[in-house]
Amino acid sequence: RSQAIDLHRVDPASVTTPTLLISVDSDLIVPTALMEELHRALPDPLGHHCIRSLHGHDAFLKEQAALTPLLQDFLAGGAA
Repeated sequence: RSQAIDLHRVDPASVTTPTLLISVDSDLIVPTALMEELHRALPDPLGHHCIRSLHGHDAFLKEQAALTPLLQDFLAGGAA
C-alpha cells in the first residue's frame, strides 16, 4: 500500500469543482458517515447519494445499475 494515499490531504473548503458524492451502505473503507461529513464540508456540493450493496467498497465496480443514472445525470449537468 502506498503512503501517498495515506498522506495526501485536500481541504474540502478549497474544492471548487462541482462534486457529486456517492457512498455505499456496506463500505467499511469509506463509510457513509465520512462521506456525509465531506458533503457538509464542501462549499457547494451537488449531492450525496448512498446506494445499497452487498459488495462494500467494490460496489463502484459491481453496481452499474445503481451508479449509471446518477453519473449520467451529473455529467449532463444535473444536480443528481
